[in-house]
Amino acid sequence: MKKLLLIILFCCAFSVNAQYRLVKDIRPGTAPSIIGEMYEYDGRLFFSAFSTSAHPVAQRFIHASDGTNIGTVNLTVDYTAPIINDLAHNPDSNITFFTANSDLYFEVKHLNTSERTLQKLTGSSNTSSTVYSMSYAPAIATHDCRFTEPFFINNQIIFNPFDSGSAFGIEPHMLDVLNPTNSGMFLDIYTGPPSSNPKDFTLFNGEYYFSANDGVSHGREIWKTNGTVAGTVFYLDVIPGIGFGNPEQFNVVGSNLTFVADHDTVGRELFKTNGSGNLGLIRNIHPTGDSNPLNVTNIDNTLYFSADNGSVGRELWKSNGNTSLGTTLVKDINASSDSNPSKFIKIGTDIFFVADDGVNGVELWKTDGTSAGTILVKDISLTGSSSPDYFTEYNGKLYFTANDGNNGTELWVSDGTTAGTTMIELNATGDAIASHLIVFNNELYISADGGNGTGQELWAYLDPALNVDNFDLTEASISVFPNPTNNYFEIETTEALSKVEIYSLHGQAVKSFMPQNQYDVSELSSGVYFVKIYSNDTELIKRIIKI
Repeated sequence: MKKLLLIILFCCAFSVNAQYRLVKDIRPGTAPSIIGEMYEYDGRLFFSAFSTSAHPVAQRFIHASDGTNIGTVNLTVDYTAPIINDLAHNPDSNITFFTANSDLYFEVKHLNTSERTLQKLTGSSNTSSTVYSMSYAPAIATHDCRFTEPFFINNQIIFNPFDSGSAFGIEPHMLDVLNPTNSGMFLDIYTGPPSSNPKDFTLFNGEYYFSANDGVSHGREIWKTNGTVAGTVFYLDVIPGIGFGNPEQFNVVGSNLTFVADHDTVGRELFKTNGSGNLGLIRNIHPTGDSNPLNVTNIDNTLYFSADNGSVGRELWKSNGNTSLGTTLVKDINASSDSNPSKFIKIGTDIFFVADDGVNGVELWKTDGTSAGTILVKDISLTGSSSPDYFTEYNGKLYFTANDGNNGTELWVSDGTTAGTTMIELNATGDAIASHLIVFNNELYISADGGNGTGQELWAYLDPALNVDNFDLTEASISVFPNPTNNYFEIETTEALSKVEIYSLHGQAVKSFMPQNQYDVSELSSGVYFVKIYSNDTELIKRIIKI
């Protein structure tokens, strides 16, 4: 069946595969390069990928791509010490890239010493320079200092080193971007070898708030910094004394900084502070235990998250970030267990997420914040969980990866309707293993296996609605009605039309008309379609909904 579908797709001029293009086979041959998480800087994408083109053993190197084959290259590093080669190596699939003062910063690991260094790259250059050595014992890989959770303040990049073998433990580090020789440990919060392990840096009222453990007067509690050593101070004890409040999942909602923490009276719940040192309980969701809010996401100053109130299991909640009355259960999605909602993203008026209703498995859902408006978008896998992932907005629609149980993990698109949630198949003969989506230059870039013998490589997908050379026809000069429609639509315009075509959401031509008074679409299935209207060598695309 897959082979037959492949033949059909290749024969269709506007097929799904026609919207894809292989950017580059970074690791030539059948072995995959397995693209990591991508980051955009100065008109290029940056990512790590396996490559053997300049090294005898497959290693992960950092690459840059402008979206073309020739413009997808290995970065090189301007090392000062003898090395195996000058390629920018990093063994991690997901690298922290960070932009400050118009420069790009990232970490590499030397192939011959295992030393990790912080690199700076400027503009279109393919060679970075070392600005900070982050290893205390370069020959011992476990003694690396890492570049995670960076933020920029007072011409400094402050970051969590994540791992360190120094005599000071894991403490906040600082890179002075104007004078890198002044860089080093920012502050030893937990004096001596133990680690304060700072994390969750969040900007609030002009300062960065984070959690840390000073090991003396407080456990893991809330600290803040204005970017100076003197201005880095303890802020709030959720559990007084040396107890651990373990605050995390910070969000700024209105005039409040909200977070999840342990409290010695009410358990692990949702709290707030207004920056004056006060602690406020937003709501005791689980009166006799821990509601333990997870996946807390701020959408238009409303927090969406999962929590367990002790009676319905872990379900979908929302909060105004301020009051108990404004914090409510949205819907008990799974009547027999936990639905575990997560991956919240707003596109248009819909908030998409994944959840398990106990019947259909982990699938795509959406909500408008009400119980009635919280619905299953589509049961993608009829035999289990499709596990939607990598949610990304592109051209007003949700793009994501999912496994329907038959075709492997492919790219999918949804307009929020069942009919408008469809697979955009890349690999017609196997599993695309699609991952790591990012929108760049009006295309959707993705790591995937196209079934063409190259393995997982860098691909780009173009939404057919954007595949128009020009838009000389203006929205004001033309209208399509009725919309939504059941049987037909009409086109009102003063322009002379030459042709009208209708395409499905994923780019397949389904009908073609010469100009006429009414355009019959009665036989089309319900869903969203694109009407491509031609007039005197110009084109315009309108969207219609068939009901």
